[in-house]
Amino acid sequence: MISIGKTTILLSCLTPQISPNGRPYKQIGVRINEDMPTVWVGKDKRNHWIYTFRYLDEVGGYFEIEIDEYNKFFKLWN
Repeated sequence: MISIGKTTILLSCLTPQISPNGRPYKQIGVRINEDMPTVWVGKDKRNHWIYTFRYLDEVGGYFEIEIDEYNKFFKLWN
């Protein structure tokens, strides 16, 4: 789960969710952001992850959310 402002998005959730503007969306993928370096946090190697979501309404479209090595919101990709 990640919070962006007043919006909460469930990560790794395969059931549809509803955006603040009423549009249904669903997670369709996750990948490591290979443009960002792997860093050590304690005794663990960590990466930035990008979660991809697809809108399920007739308008369609995609958005992506990047999470940093501390599991905090980093960037929204539209």
